[in-house]
Amino acid sequence: MKPLATALFCAGLLIGATTASALNVTQPDGVNDLVAAGDDFATQVLGDAWDMSHVGDLSTYDSGGLQSQLFNSGIYSAVTTNADPGTYIHHPGTDGTVNLSRGKRHPIATGVYRYATLKIRMTANSGPPLSGLQPLQYFFLENDGSFLAGTIGFSNFFHISPNAWTILSVDMATQVHPASTYTWTGFPTVGGLRLDPTVNTNVKVEIDWIRMTSAPTSGQRYTVMWSDTVSGSYTVTAIDGDNARHILGTGVSGTSYSADLSVLAPGDYRIEVSRNGATSLSPGTVHINAPPAITITAPTARGEQTRNYAQVELGNPWGPMDAADVLLTGSLTNISYTNPTGTFYGRPTSGDPGIVLQTTGHPVNADYYKSACFTLDVLGPSPSAPNSLVRLFWGNSTANMSISKDIFLSAGMTEYCIEDMSVIPVEPGAPMPWAGSFVYFRLDPHEYPVSNECISSPSPANCHDVRIESIVLSPWALAGPSYNITWNASDADNASTSLTIFLDTDRVYANGGEIAIATPAGTLGAGQHMFTTNGSIPNGRYYVGFVITDGANPVVQYSTGPVLLQFTDLIFRNGFQ
Repeated sequence: MKPLATALFCAGLLIGATTASALNVTQPDGVNDLVAAGDDFATQVLGDAWDMSHVGDLSTYDSGGLQSQLFNSGIYSAVTTNADPGTYIHHPGTDGTVNLSRGKRHPIATGVYRYATLKIRMTANSGPPLSGLQPLQYFFLENDGSFLAGTIGFSNFFHISPNAWTILSVDMATQVHPASTYTWTGFPTVGGLRLDPTVNTNVKVEIDWIRMTSAPTSGQRYTVMWSDTVSGSYTVTAIDGDNARHILGTGVSGTSYSADLSVLAPGDYRIEVSRNGATSLSPGTVHINAPPAITITAPTARGEQTRNYAQVELGNPWGPMDAADVLLTGSLTNISYTNPTGTFYGRPTSGDPGIVLQTTGHPVNADYYKSACFTLDVLGPSPSAPNSLVRLFWGNSTANMSISKDIFLSAGMTEYCIEDMSVIPVEPGAPMPWAGSFVYFRLDPHEYPVSNECISSPSPANCHDVRIESIVLSPWALAGPSYNITWNASDADNASTSLTIFLDTDRVYANGGEIAIATPAGTLGAGQHMFTTNGSIPNGRYYVGFVITDGANPVVQYSTGPVLLQFTDLIFRNGFQ
C-alpha cells in the first residue's frame, strides 16, 4: 500500500489531468475536406493562373531594378539591383502602339476582382542573412495611356518578414495609400498591376504564386471545428507545406469558424487554432480544388494557317524560310537561311533593317487574308524602348506604303499575332487601309542603330542580329458549313470534367448572346468536335467559347480568334444561281 501522501499526490495528478484545459482541432480531419477555389482573375479570364510555371506569368521584360530573373519548378526568382525594383504582374502595354499586351486585351474588372494575394520569400542574395522587415507595395494603372496621363494608384506598404515563405493578402479596394490620387474602384477596369517587393538592394525575391480574387462564395468557405475545456478568443490560421501562414480569422469565439479560403492557391493546408496558452493543429488537411483549364487550339488568332497566303498563292509558305520567300532586303548583311535551317538570319547595317516578302504576280487579297503572325528573335540584351519595336508595311509601291504603329518586342523567339489587320493602328498619312489588294508586304524587325560595340567588336548580341522563323498571312477560320473545333483540357486533381461549347459574337459571357452548340464528353487531354451549321445560326463572325467544370469550379474560356459561319444550301454552294 502506498503512503497516504503519495496516494494523494497521485490522485492530484489524475485530477489535474482531467480538469486541465485542452484545445483540440477536429476539422479538417482530411476526409472529404474539399473547398472550391476562389474566383481568380488569371485562372478565369486569362486561362493561365499566375502560378509561376512559365515566363508568361510575369512581364519580365518590363521589370526594373531586377536581374537574374528565372522561372524554375514553379518559382519565380530575381535579385534587386536598386531601391525601386518592380515587376509587372499584368502589363497594360503602351498607348499609340499595336498593343498586344495581356493588360490591354484583358483588363481587370475592379468591381469584381479586388484581393491581391501572393506567396513570397525574401532573403539576402549574398552576405549575412537578411534582417529587417521588407516593405512591399502594389501599383495599378488604368490603361496603356497611364504612363503619360499619370492615372496610376498605389497601395499601402506591407512589411514582410524575411527568410521565410509568407502569404500576404491585400484588399485593393480598401488598402490604398492615403497619398494615392486614385482608388482601385475609381477605375472601372485596371490594365496594369505592378509589384514592388522591397526598397532594398541585393535582395533575392522568390514568388510561388499570385492571385487576384473576387469576394468569396459559400462554396469557398470551410467550417473549422475544435473543442476546448475553456472558452477563449481564438486565432485561426491556414498553413501550407512550406509553413507559409495565412491568418483566416482573429478574435473568434465559440468552437467553430466559417473560414474564407478564396484568396489561397489550390493545394493542401493544415489549420491551426490558437488562444492564449494553447495551440492545436488539425489532424488532416483541407484541400482547395484546382480548377480545370482549357486551351482552345482551333480557332485562334493565328487564323486558318493551312490556307495561308504564301502557301495557297505561291506554293511556298514564308516559313520555314528560304531565299525564295524574300523579294528584297534593306540594311541587312550576312544573310543566311541555315542559322538554323529554315530561318531568315541577318545582321543590320543601319537602324532601319527590313525585308520585303515575295509576292510577285500574286497580289494579297486583304479582305480575305485578315490575320498576320510572325515569329521573331532579336539577339542581344533584353528589349528596351525606344528601338525594340517591329513595324509592318503594305501597299502598291515600295516608296509609299502604309505603316503600322509600333509592335514592341518581347525577349527571345516569340510569335506575334494580329487577329484582324483591318483594324490595326497605322501611322498618319497611310495611303491605304488593310483592304482591297496590295502587291508589297514588308517587315522591319527593329530600329536599333548600329552601335559602337557592333563596329569594334561585332557579335550577334552587339549587332542585334535578327532571326525570323515565319511570317504568315491567313484567312479566318471558316465553317462553310463545317469546322473542326479542337482543344486541350487539363485538371490537376480531377480525372474528368464536363464541357459545354457555345458560339458568341462578343466574348462577354452571360450577356445573352451565347449559342450552345455541343456538350461533348469531358475527357482530359486533346479533344475535338466537328461543328456543322444547318442554317439555324445566322451567318457571321463568332468566337468559340467553353464552359468546363470539375464539379467544384467552372471556368469559361474563349478562342483567341474567330470562326466565320457561311451556311448556304447545296445549290448555291455548287455555283448555281
